[in-house]
Amino acid sequence: MFSTVFLLLIYHTNLLFSLQNIRVADTKILHDSKYIPASHLHRISTSAVDSLHDCVYLCHNNDYCRTANYYEFETDLLCALFEENSYVGRIVSVSSIVSVVISFNLCPNGYSEPEFICFGLPKNIQPPITIQNILTKLRLVQQWSVLTYYPIILSTRFYVPLFTTGTLQIYEWPSLNYLYNITFPLSSYSFDMNLHGEYLLTSLSYDLYFYSTERNWTSDSSTYYPAVLSDRYIAVLSNGNSKIYIHNSTTGDSLFNLTISSRVNWWARIINEQLYISSTTGLRRIDLAQGTSAVPVVLVANLTCKQMFFDASGRIYLEKNDGTKVNSFVYDTNGRLLASYTNGSRLIGKASKYTFYLLNNLENPLLFYQYP
Repeated sequence: MFSTVFLLLIYHTNLLFSLQNIRVADTKILHDSKYIPASHLHRISTSAVDSLHDCVYLCHNNDYCRTANYYEFETDLLCALFEENSYVGRIVSVSSIVSVVISFNLCPNGYSEPEFICFGLPKNIQPPITIQNILTKLRLVQQWSVLTYYPIILSTRFYVPLFTTGTLQIYEWPSLNYLYNITFPLSSYSFDMNLHGEYLLTSLSYDLYFYSTERNWTSDSSTYYPAVLSDRYIAVLSNGNSKIYIHNSTTGDSLFNLTISSRVNWWARIINEQLYISSTTGLRRIDLAQGTSAVPVVLVANLTCKQMFFDASGRIYLEKNDGTKVNSFVYDTNGRLLASYTNGSRLIGKASKYTFYLLNNLENPLLFYQYP
């Protein structure tokens, strides 16, 4: 699809943007292309620019940006920034508008993510390091006395839902300066969100709620837990009968239901409109585009796994909990094992162009680690 335009312009940048930091990246420009992120939470921003060059500069100068999309709509020139490496989402061909994908590769020759974590610095200053190795070199930088079940980190915000209280605390990221609280009229048990100020929760009685400034709706089911969303779908797992309820994320309308064989489905993420489910029987993937004919694909078998997190380089952090021992594993989206970690669980990993962050939120306290 892109054979004639994929490498129209390839150049190497070694640009000085401050007195302290030199950022290095190989950059590909893909004309007549559009980037669709694997996760809606990996969008950074969309802003007006004066040219394609300005969009390249914005992404290169952002601590988290690895992919950008430049658009021309009549007189409007826009630049969308994404945390994801471009291989994580999808690049599709477009012809109706001017659309250019800008792909940054932070890895030098001989290295690649997700097995390695590559930083935006010259190799002799901060070389790539495997995710397995980095987990042995972390340093504890903070710990909070707070019980949270699934915090979410964006490029500039940190969302901390307090377990069973109905309170959402919001902080700056990565400074962790407190900003404000949002209080929901229920005690929530699972939490997800989009970038439009909308929050998806399940209550302690396992009802499903979707709160926003524009619309609120409540499910009539009493077996929901947990619930996750994407740009297109809301997926709700029912631990009571192994059913999965799929809704339209814009209207809330029911689309279809699925039934899969598992004693308990613990957690889920929607990645590239595919539903990843952790359960008592392992990790599985379901293509939601296939509707009721979708067949789960087993990625990791014979593993009792609970919560999971998906990062912008396509790594899945998976909690293993068999009732006697809790630890974590890191996989790619095809189920290839990248790392194991025995010092904690419910891990959240995030990499800027200078720092790798790891959060451990299995129990109170919430632990913050960094490398280097």
